[in-house]
Amino acid sequence: MSSQRESVSTVHEFLNSDTMGEAGAVDSGQRFRMQKMVARMQAKRLARRGGTKSQRGDSNGTKQSVQQESFAQELRHLYNQSRYSISPADRLNAIRCLLWLRPYAEMTINAVKLSLQDKDSSLRAATLAELQSYETTLPKSLGQLVVQLAWDPDIRVRKQAVRLASLFPCVQMLNAVLGLLGTPDPELFDAVVQAVNCISQKLDGPHGDM
Repeated sequence: MSSQRESVSTVHEFLNSDTMGEAGAVDSGQRFRMQKMVARMQAKRLARRGGTKSQRGDSNGTKQSVQQESFAQELRHLYNQSRYSISPADRLNAIRCLLWLRPYAEMTINAVKLSLQDKDSSLRAATLAELQSYETTLPKSLGQLVVQLAWDPDIRVRKQAVRLASLFPCVQMLNAVLGLLGTPDPELFDAVVQAVNCISQKLDGPHGDM
């Protein structure tokens, strides 16, 4: 356990040497991998603290209750970090932990919504990239924001929003993505074509037109 703490401390020192790097939208290379590692280590530690139902009587039940309260407090701490930290990298790291721990909790969704509306376009793009963790379908309130961000002034944000389009297959998303077919950016164009195909297929299925 002590070696794990030392590893986390070393990683934090590395990450704190800068904020989100010169690349901006989505961290890449070593910094991105290390930030992911820290977020997952923190999330796993908190998940263990959250615990599962005890089967050893009242004393363990009391201990579990204390652990759950501590877990809830740390979740609130992560929420506050995602909102108020000066460092965009720290705010993004808190979002990662919340998505890992409680992806459908109101606290997490509120934190993500605020991050998607942040004035820092790099943070907006990076937050969109983290929403790939939903894998199948975005919560409706987040999906509606992604529709709007498909037309964000920053092309990095637009690219990330289009990559998420298939996770929120609806007519509004399809219309937003179709409007980008005239983009001169080849990477965005390829993402738009793929998104249109995915959304069209899903709208033809039983779960389309949400």
